Amino acid sequence: MGFTLNDCATTGSFDMENSDRAARLLEKSFVWDQGILWSDVTREEDILKKLAGWGVNGVCLKINPAFNMAASWFAANLTAVVTNRMSIREGRDAHLLSSAGKGDGMSVTFSLADTAVLDNPVRDIELFSALGVTSILLASMHNLSGASCYDEDGGLTRYGRQLVAWFNESSILLDGTLSGYRTSMEAMALSEKPFIFSHVNPWGVCNNRRNIRDDQIKACAATGGVVGITFIGGYLGSENPDAECLFRNLDYLCQLIGPGHVGIGSNYMTDTTRFWEVLGPLAQPGELKGGGCFDYAGLPRVIELMLNHGYADQDISDILGGNWFRLFSRNV
Repeated sequence: MGFTLNDCATTGSFDMENSDRAARLLEKSFVWDQGILWSDVTREEDILKKLAGWGVNGVCLKINPAFNMAASWFAANLTAVVTNRMSIREGRDAHLLSSAGKGDGMSVTFSLADTAVLDNPVRDIELFSALGVTSILLASMHNLSGASCYDEDGGLTRYGRQLVAWFNESSILLDGTLSGYRTSMEAMALSEKPFIFSHVNPWGVCNNRRNIRDDQIKACAATGGVVGITFIGGYLGSENPDAECLFRNLDYLCQLIGPGHVGIGSNYMTDTTRFWEVLGPLAQPGELKGGGCFDYAGLPRVIELMLNHGYADQDISDILGGNWFRLFSRNV
C-alpha cells in the first residue's frame, strides 16, 4: 500500500508540492460517488452539475421516493427509476453507466433504499437490473429479510437467506448500509459475489449505530466488496467535518482492509436540516444528532493529506473512484 500505521500519527502539514500533485491527481482520476441521495426530501436539482464542477465523473443516485399510501412501494420506485432514466437520456451532461470512461460526461447508476421494494423478488431483481439499478440496501428498515441497525438485531430471516441466493444469481449487488450487525454479517457469509456498504463510516472512529464494526469491514473486503465513506458529520464524528476529519475515517478503513476496498459514498447535501429532522430523533445517547456535511470543495485537501502520509497515486485514484468503477463496470 505504500504506507504504515506509524505514518498516520499526525494529520500532516501543508506541502505546496503535494498540493499541486493533489490537484493533478483529482484531474486525471475517475471520481465516483456511490451515495447521492435522490429523494423528494433532500434532492438538489443542480447537484449533478455541482459535482461535475468539483471533478466527480460518476454517481449512484439513491432512489427513495416519498411513500404513497395509494400505491405500492414497488410501483413508486419503478416509476422513479424510469422517470430518472428518461431525464438522463434526454440530457446532455450525463449518461447511464456502460463501459464509458472519463471524458464522456457524468456516468449514472441507481440504487434502491430497501429490498422491501421487491414485490416479486425473482422478477423485480431482473427488472430493476435492466433499468440500471446496480445495488439495493438489504435492510435499511426492519423488513422480511432481517433487521436494520435501528432494530433489535435478530439477523437474517429464512426469506433473507433466500433473497441473498437470488441476488447471487443477478447483477445487482447487496448493500449492507443501515442493516443490523448480524443481518449484514450473515448475508456476507452467504454472498458469493461482492457485498458493499455504500455510505458508512467506521465505528472505531465514530460510534454511531449507522457505522460498521471492524469485523463487518473485514468481511466486506473478503467478499471483494467496497466500503464507501459518507461525508455526513454526525457519522464522521464531528458536527463541522473538515478534511482532517474525513481523512481520519478514510485512513482507518485503509489501514484495516487496504485502499483497494475503500471508496466514496458521500450522501452529499449542502443543507442537512431536513435530513436531521428525520434522523436526529433516532440517535441514542452519546450519538451526534445533527451537524453539517463535508464540503466537496475540500476534496483536494483530503488527497493532499493522503499524499503526505505516503499513499501511492494509484491507491488514491482507486479510492476516489477506481474501486467502484471496476466493481460496477463488471456487473452492468
